[in-house]
Amino acid sequence: MDGWAIHRHRRVNSRSVGYITDAELVVLCGISEATAKSWRANHTGPAYCLAGNTILYCTEDVSNWLEAMIRQIAQGGRVVRSQLL
Repeated sequence: MDGWAIHRHRRVNSRSVGYITDAELVVLCGISEATAKSWRANHTGPAYCLAGNTILYCTEDVSNWLEAMIRQIAQGGRVVRSQLL
């Protein structure tokens, strides 16, 4: 759907309501679609929801998840590869 969803019989950009699509997460994080799918399957990535067949991520959840990963690395913590794949 490329960032667009149908809302009350009109087209609405998902970003305008605080969500990004799976494709947008892939670009944002520089990962493959397979990695995003693995994160969802293993519950290691940001929280997501389904709107019909569209995977959506709340932008606040993505931001918080990324900040937590950065904070863990900055504090000398090791982010296990399986947490990111």
